[in-house]
Amino acid sequence: MSYDPFTQFKLTLPNFPEAKCADSPFQPDTWFPESVRNVGIREEDTFVARTLCASCVHQVECLQFALDNGIGDGIWGGLLPEERREADGNQSKSAIRQAKLDGVRSAMAMGMDLDRACADVGISTKTYDRYRHFEKNGWPPQISKARPHRKAKENK
Repeated sequence: MSYDPFTQFKLTLPNFPEAKCADSPFQPDTWFPESVRNVGIREEDTFVARTLCASCVHQVECLQFALDNGIGDGIWGGLLPEERREADGNQSKSAIRQAKLDGVRSAMAMGMDLDRACADVGISTKTYDRYRHFEKNGWPPQISKARPHRKAKENK
């Protein structure tokens, strides 16, 4: 039997009924590859988790949950812990999404097809289209660096 890493949290996990991870046949270790000692299996689990996250309708909310609660383990919103630390410390979420767009575009410029380029970056083609829309029309406030609840806390 596999260790269930979700039991470590002393917080209420979000309810995402349509989440890809909730419906998957994979063990929880898939989303917590750092608990797997075998490097080959760990890399395979990471690839599976990122692929599922890329096509999940709750990817942004999942990532936001992990960032807001400082979760330091597992894959949330398609990002590994070190990627989330970098994202939360150095970049806004819109900058991360812009970087993913740029990554897909450069891969396509080198002759890769859209599906493969998106898979390499860790997003679905639907997400790519959504990001292109936001790039053109402005990123929504919930994925910007300035979170309203942080400003309210700082002003107190």
